[in-house]
Amino acid sequence: SLGQYLGQPQKYGTELGKKLFTQDIRFAFEKALFHSQQQSSKDKQILHVYLHIDTFNDDSLKSLKWERLCAPFAPGDEDWEYLSTDRRTTFSIYVPTMTERLFPVIGRNDLRSLIVVANPSNGSKFGLADFDAKKTVESVRKSLGNIPSDVLGKDIDGAVGLPTLEEIKTHLSSSQKYYTLLHLICHGKYIKGETVLYLTNEENET
Repeated sequence: SLGQYLGQPQKYGTELGKKLFTQDIRFAFEKALFHSQQQSSKDKQILHVYLHIDTFNDDSLKSLKWERLCAPFAPGDEDWEYLSTDRRTTFSIYVPTMTERLFPVIGRNDLRSLIVVANPSNGSKFGLADFDAKKTVESVRKSLGNIPSDVLGKDIDGAVGLPTLEEIKTHLSSSQKYYTLLHLICHGKYIKGETVLYLTNEENET
């Protein structure tokens, strides 16, 4: 029945929304929206709507135009607006694939960064300009603010390892620390349709 509204994006999104925001789901959305709007300007947070499309039992869900989804931003049935463009919400859509790898939803308190800085000693052989790795890391950490971070780099104070591919794999798969951000500081090139990143080996060479 939604097919008849393909040429009317907002009508399509509204009808799709009415099928999704029913009873308890609509009540929960309106309640969360109300509380987010009642916060003071200092503590105010935008409501984040996260839509996970589970196609296990019904693959047709994947073909619906979820980016047009509208939600009830007022108690009545008249004020249905796009979730993706309304300033009161942020909207994320997640559609699993055949090669699905599930990742947990993360919040602000789960943020932790692994900073990789690679400035190879023989970079000039490959036309790579030398840069100040220490100052660059300091700048990144300043930008991260209070988000904790570890560094893989050569001659960097407090570094937990070298910027090698093996070290990156080891730290990202560690059960001791869970990184939600990977920040790469290195040279790169686009060669024959492929993106190339220049890391280093244990001798700090490209």
